[in-house]
Amino acid sequence: MKPATGMRSFIALLFVSFFLLPATKSSATAFPDSVIAVKSVLSGNGYARAGLNDKITVSISQSGRFYRSLNGKPLVLFINGLPLKDLKALSVDTLLGEAQFVLERTDSTKSTWTLLLGKPKSFTKAVTVSVGLANGSPIPCNNYNFTFIVIRIWQFWIFVCTLAAFLLVIFLLYKNTDLLRGIRNDTPPVGRKMYSLALSQMLFWTVLVVGAFVFIWVTTGDINTVTDSALILMGISSATALSARAIDTSATGATSAPELTTNSFWKDILHGTTDYEPHRLQIVVWTLVLGIVFIFSVWNDLTMPDFNGTLLTLMGISSGVYVGFKYQE
Repeated sequence: MKPATGMRSFIALLFVSFFLLPATKSSATAFPDSVIAVKSVLSGNGYARAGLNDKITVSISQSGRFYRSLNGKPLVLFINGLPLKDLKALSVDTLLGEAQFVLERTDSTKSTWTLLLGKPKSFTKAVTVSVGLANGSPIPCNNYNFTFIVIRIWQFWIFVCTLAAFLLVIFLLYKNTDLLRGIRNDTPPVGRKMYSLALSQMLFWTVLVVGAFVFIWVTTGDINTVTDSALILMGISSATALSARAIDTSATGATSAPELTTNSFWKDILHGTTDYEPHRLQIVVWTLVLGIVFIFSVWNDLTMPDFNGTLLTLMGISSGVYVGFKYQE
């Protein structure tokens, strides 16, 4: 696919996903004043709309009866019927019948927030907000009585523009410099060396981890999202690139043979000095497979995946085999 075509497809996908897919419509039910129920849920600016790290106020009818029924137990927030046990009331006004909460994403509530925020199809999402005991049921409320801001529009477009600029810079460097090529040949005939599989793999994981980190931060505000697996994969790719560069440097100093020159990226990373090599295909396939799983995990769960030790060992073995065969190329 040509870069221009890919960019147009990306923009079209964004437009369809975030503007043409409607949010869930709300339905209202009138509760008698004598019934303990949620009357309203408002943010600090007075609207029934907020996002992570915002403060909301839940107003409750018959609050005196309700708070007496708690028997001193802490009040927690429910969203779509799911208790956020760490989100205990910040303050409670029994006279006004109001309880304030801060919408925070904590370690114990990550799984619940993942169900609410994962696989985002629009910037906002209609949800049902109520309160109750952590081990009980939420009190009655109107269905979809609150609009949750999944992704703040200004943050999203800053992320998209920054990522697009970052990818454009990498693409220009890829086309016009030796960013992804091996050591340049400075002896006649002078030419640009083949594209480097090891450098390409290192850049691949760098772009994925950086992009995932920023996307999760924009969506959740969480900055502690880099997993051990992400660090290990970046470490493996960096060690592979360093070893490949050392081999190239040693080979260049030991022989006066001219460097190979080419402009075919896929041919270069799959091709050795003589023919296509299975060990190169192996590392490319596993890198792409784990990369696809990585992207889907970030999109679905808003977390970087934690691959098990077997998969990471497999990636390490593939890289080690590549370095070993490179000595013979």
